[in-house]
Amino acid sequence: MRENNTKKDATKETILIGPDCIEFGWKMMFQGAARKAARDYKNVIVVCEPGFSIFYKDFADKIIEQEYKCALRDRYLYKATYPKVSGLIKNLYPGASSFSPNKKTCKPNGEFIQFGTFKESLAYDIVLHARAEDRYKSKKRNWKPSLYEKLVKHGKRVCSIGSKLSAAYIKGTDDLRGVPLETLCNVMASSQVGVGTSSGPMHLMSMCGLPHIVMSGSESHKSIGYRTNKERYKKFWNPLKTKCAVIDEFGWTPPVKEVEKVLKRYL
Repeated sequence: MRENNTKKDATKETILIGPDCIEFGWKMMFQGAARKAARDYKNVIVVCEPGFSIFYKDFADKIIEQEYKCALRDRYLYKATYPKVSGLIKNLYPGASSFSPNKKTCKPNGEFIQFGTFKESLAYDIVLHARAEDRYKSKKRNWKPSLYEKLVKHGKRVCSIGSKLSAAYIKGTDDLRGVPLETLCNVMASSQVGVGTSSGPMHLMSMCGLPHIVMSGSESHKSIGYRTNKERYKKFWNPLKTKCAVIDEFGWTPPVKEVEKVLKRYL
């Protein structure tokens, strides 16, 4: 499974990484930390959700895709140990070390790589992620689809991304919601700019080198050390130093003209 030989100096035998049943944004930090931890081991087994192997295949010897029976509200970082799932798999690898997502491991001091390959056919002027969720009573974070529609005129090729359950389709765009992650990463690596409110796919843009414009509130968050989203996107969770603009002066739903003003700088 491993694409690159990164274990020639490994001194330990086997490590079991995962399960990674955590929010998308936290996955972006965990995969970098896991890659760094894997370097010390000769054999690396990763347990991840179906479809997410792209984040681990460059360093894993074996990937076990495991469907998790848990509600979205349980996928927050600090509830993601899932001893029943990890215990069953650990029985298959007795004596293996373990590396799971937690407050200590999901940090930006890991080893990160850029995902996606440039493909002309997948190059878009604007990539839109119109968050449509209401988890944790967070509907206020959803910029209305009618507002995203006003941005479409600024690009010749525009697409909508995300899952069909948690992202809205924007009229006048190519509907790429639900495409495989590898395809999505290629789209992001090939396109000019992404726009959306703070969400997991916006963090993926950072890992694919896609400049992005994030709409967010200016409040700080205990889960990331009382940092604001502006600090998180521009510094703390931006290990590849991808260009990023965070609009947080107007809360989660800024005026269209303010977003357009920033968007024009990226086109």
